[in-house]
Amino acid sequence: MVKLWDGVVGVPLVGTLDSARTQVVMEKLLQALVDSNSAHAIIDITGVPAVDTQVAQHLLKTVVAARMMGAECTISGIRPQIAQTIVALGIEFGDIPTKATLADALRHALVEIDKAAAARPAGLL
Repeated sequence: MVKLWDGVVGVPLVGTLDSARTQVVMEKLLQALVDSNSAHAIIDITGVPAVDTQVAQHLLKTVVAARMMGAECTISGIRPQIAQTIVALGIEFGDIPTKATLADALRHALVEIDKAAAARPAGLL
């Protein structure tokens, strides 16, 4: 886990993902959200060579768990071949934001932070 900005943590994933590894990722992400008091997490799959149904399901479960902790997640590193595979498998990420690059995901998170700050009543932190 990497703190990318105030309120934003990053989860760079590299290599093949299996059930045991994704469980560890979920646990570490949830703890990082608590430790850093972050409201946003970016799960970057640039270094993941392939996404199958099992990997996608694990990513979705991780996002749901983070949401239960009050955080929003963005999945970045969606390369063309990964996008094609996900569509071919019929996997839907629903309302989970996906971005091609980590920079795009960080920009998205910062915009969301600004929106949340603007929506707060005056005098509240």
